[in-house]
Amino acid sequence: MNNTAIDAGQRGLAEHAIRDQMVAAANDCASRYGHGKTTVSNLATAVGFSKAYVYKFFDSKQAIGEAICAASITSVILIAQIDENRKSGMTPFDAVLEAKVQGA
Repeated sequence: MNNTAIDAGQRGLAEHAIRDQMVAAANDCASRYGHGKTTVSNLATAVGFSKAYVYKFFDSKQAIGEAICAASITSVILIAQIDENRKSGMTPFDAVLEAKVQGA
């Protein structure tokens, strides 16, 4: 990572929320236009920030793609854990709560 991007350990809660918003918007843009045609400028426009501000959180378009993949994998793992918890007899609420606690 270069010196301009914020290291995950240095971010506050608000910056995590902004980064998550950017990842969600990037996923939406990539789903709509394809990864190859999606630009950092498209993402910046979608979230209402400047391109330079996006680069405060991500070193490159590839880093954004990697964040999308990581978020998708985390979601799949969470869903699998919820399914396992339900199979063990937990209520839907308890299954989700336990999966979130296990993933924390």
